[in-house]
Amino acid sequence: ASRESLASNVSENEASYSHVPEPSGEVEVNLQYNYKERRFTVNVVQCRNLHALDGNPPNPYVKTYLLPDKTKRSKRRTQTRRATANPIYSEQLVYDIVKSELETRTLQVSVWHSLTFGSNVFLGEARIAMENYRFDGGPQVLHLGRRVEIPVPLPTLMYRGDIMLALRYVSGELIKANQLARDDSNSKVEHNDRKPVGGRLEVWVQNCRNLAGSGSGASPYVKGYLINPDPDSRATRSSRVKQKSAIVKGDMNPNFNSILAFENISLRDLKGRSLELTVWDHVKIGRNDFLGGVRLNVGDRSYPCMDARGHESLMWTRMLEKPNDWVEGSLLLRPSMDPRLDSQG
Repeated sequence: ASRESLASNVSENEASYSHVPEPSGEVEVNLQYNYKERRFTVNVVQCRNLHALDGNPPNPYVKTYLLPDKTKRSKRRTQTRRATANPIYSEQLVYDIVKSELETRTLQVSVWHSLTFGSNVFLGEARIAMENYRFDGGPQVLHLGRRVEIPVPLPTLMYRGDIMLALRYVSGELIKANQLARDDSNSKVEHNDRKPVGGRLEVWVQNCRNLAGSGSGASPYVKGYLINPDPDSRATRSSRVKQKSAIVKGDMNPNFNSILAFENISLRDLKGRSLELTVWDHVKIGRNDFLGGVRLNVGDRSYPCMDARGHESLMWTRMLEKPNDWVEGSLLLRPSMDPRLDSQG
């Protein structure tokens, strides 16, 4: 997405809001993460000793963001409590987010005075870095301080969402055994018993979340290539086996539930391949719009297309180590791929 389109999604221009001269007080929260449901919960317990406004207690509410994302999709807030410097909330603010992505974020907790007319008043904020955060500490009290003015960093402008998928290499032996089991009543298959059968790479494209496209009218689909690098260190169209998912219309959080299958490949050969998955917005007229992508391989950078990093290479390696088993994971979409390979959808 361009800088302009992301700017249109920004929740609010907080810099233009008024604020108390010196924040005071504290907010109590309890952070929890459900690994099974991939859900992060901010339990907002209460605030204490909030700043008075013209001698009167405020109408406070608590708001959170997972920085650096300051768009509406990252915003959560509690209900407003009236005329109290010591509000009790006992509310849950929930984010559906994988742990690996959460660890790249900073939780911003801010407290605001709600006005019926005009801009709300900033009462203070606190921040918690989620990298290596331990979720076994129970409730914690955060002291409210001044707003920290930080320009929108490049990762926010480049964030394209994430893709949930599972990989499995099915060995030729298992494929052959399944074929024989289906045809064991047919004596004619006996003379083909010793014919070698190649393996199969299966890519279960489950869903995407938070796609940064042109709007709710987008129609995303996933395109997959299994790349065999050329000897001259270039991955060309002729060395790429192509598969596509179904198109999901009008949904920036599409559920694909599509399996892309790449046939007749050995486990040994697969170690030298690169799986490229790109997400596109299907348009009726003109070129399809690129929404993001991932590249999975061993990450040895022996060729330009072998540039998997972090969880991309980890997921691929685990798949190679566990033939016939599904390996599941969620990956952040890259904002761009090699332009030679992704010039059109």
